[in-house]
Amino acid sequence: MKHLIFTLLFVFAFSALRAQAPQALNYQGVARNQNGNPLANQALALRLSIVSGNANGSVVYAETHNAQTNALGLYNVQIGTGTVQNGNFGLIGWDSNQHFLKVEIDATGGNNFTPIGTPVLLVSVPYALEARHAASTTLGGDVTGISAASTVTGLQNRPVNPASPATGDVLKWNGTQWNPAPDATSGGNSYIAGNGITITGQTITATDASTTNELQTLSLSGTQLSLSNGGGTVTLPNGSGGDNWGNQTVQTAGEFSGNGTASSPLKLAQQGAASGKVLKWNGTAWAPANDLTGSGGLTLPYEGTATDPNAVFQINANGAGAAILGVALGSNSAVQAFNNANGTAAQLAGPGYSAYFNDRVLIETSNPGPELRVYDGGGSGAELQLDNGAHSFNFVASDNYLFLNDNTGQRLSIVDGGDISFATNYMDISSPNGGRIDFNMSQSGATVNVFYAGAGSSGVSGGGIQGYDPGLGLNSSGTSIALVDGEGMQPFEQMFYNMGRYNFRWNTVYAVALNLSSDRRLKEQINPIKYGLNTVMQMRPVDYFWKDKNIGKTQQMGFIAQELESVMPEAVSHQQMTSAEIEQCKKNGQAIPEITDPYGINYIALTPVLVKAIQEQQALIQQLQQRIEALEKK
Repeated sequence: MKHLIFTLLFVFAFSALRAQAPQALNYQGVARNQNGNPLANQALALRLSIVSGNANGSVVYAETHNAQTNALGLYNVQIGTGTVQNGNFGLIGWDSNQHFLKVEIDATGGNNFTPIGTPVLLVSVPYALEARHAASTTLGGDVTGISAASTVTGLQNRPVNPASPATGDVLKWNGTQWNPAPDATSGGNSYIAGNGITITGQTITATDASTTNELQTLSLSGTQLSLSNGGGTVTLPNGSGGDNWGNQTVQTAGEFSGNGTASSPLKLAQQGAASGKVLKWNGTAWAPANDLTGSGGLTLPYEGTATDPNAVFQINANGAGAAILGVALGSNSAVQAFNNANGTAAQLAGPGYSAYFNDRVLIETSNPGPELRVYDGGGSGAELQLDNGAHSFNFVASDNYLFLNDNTGQRLSIVDGGDISFATNYMDISSPNGGRIDFNMSQSGATVNVFYAGAGSSGVSGGGIQGYDPGLGLNSSGTSIALVDGEGMQPFEQMFYNMGRYNFRWNTVYAVALNLSSDRRLKEQINPIKYGLNTVMQMRPVDYFWKDKNIGKTQQMGFIAQELESVMPEAVSHQQMTSAEIEQCKKNGQAIPEITDPYGINYIALTPVLVKAIQEQQALIQQLQQRIEALEKK
């Protein structure tokens, strides 16, 4: 509905000259329709602008308001409190020019504003009239006269002499009134220069006239330490009971000899020590004692640290006995060796047996590394032999090879570079039921075969896994899928193999994203589809349950393939199992499907049809909107 809006304007209470005056204009108006009837109880939107100079002048301030009319169409707002659109209300120069109020309104409460009449002149109101009287107000207290021509006659109720001051004068209190007088720090000072002090204008200078007061002499006479020029004297300790440093001697105890002079230097006293003795702490003092690392035996426990390549501790056995014999009488180890660095915890070497064990031997390591290494440095290589008298098993490392041999000959060899070979070039793991894992080194390309070979058959008959370069292949009478490190699962040929078959379908496929090939470079004969809104209107969406509860027990939604085939045959697939396929199912022990000619729907193909239908429907909606707008304008 279109409205012609009429407003009544009332302006109150504004003054920029007195602090108690409100910074706002009261505005009141009445909104009516084209028939003159009030717009009762209706939300309005107002835009109020202050125009400077004349009714068509520039806008110096603008703001918007949301107002609500009463039953008579009356509304009230305060100019200066709305949402600012332009300018600053407090900075309007009211006294520099005439100002007009421009009113715009949107009766729907939106932003489509319509001017109401012409801008009207803003006139004085009581606050502004009162501001005119401020200039002629008579002042009191320390100030006399009117506000426009006031004179300071006192400070804090104390009179000020009206005499004219001279340049540089300040107000000084003389006990009765404030008088203009010279500033003591600017030429008219009353300071008196003292000894070594000079005052010139506003500059004070200090001069040291003495030639001796910077030089002081420190002297010592007996125990008296004195400072010249009246610096005073202090008495030092006389040295009784302590060292007499004045005579350059040191008082010592029995552990030292000499007095610290050049002729008798201070040194350790012999204290009865004999040759080979060492200083040891006896619990009270350091005293001479035997060196236990020499003759006379060894006190345990003993710990030493080597700072050179020599051994910390060495015992040579020249007789028939052992150099070191450790016997454990309890549950602890007789001998232990630890290595906390990168060296060897224990090293056994000799022209005879390097190590001889006549009881059980346990070799283990707490760090990553070999549990046991047996090395013959003077032979043909490292060798470890396990022999129970009837059978032997040898590990031999020679010329970058590692061999595992038994009494029948070589069974396994590992060559520097990573090659592993067996006596017959393959390792076969099989079961009586036909399952096999074949590490085949002679077959070109394949390195690992995992397959099922039926009784009396050879090769791969039931499918399996084969190793290829790169990756791992899954096959059934021919490789079809490759599992490649870092690339996921992929077919061996581009867009050649299917995942599942029409009669052997996956039940449910879960994925984060489904990316279908749609590259224009892979397509030809590209044309707009012939299906659209009319096709969609012929489709019958249904909900249903599967008969086979192994497929799913929940309610499903979709289409019936046979029905959709009559509407959009391109989206429906229909294949019949051949007699050869049925026989193959029987041969493999697989159940023959109840339905051998299943129908399927390509639901992805429905997407462009639905998009085309929405586009056609939107075109119809736009046509209807244009017709409605044309009818409304009539």
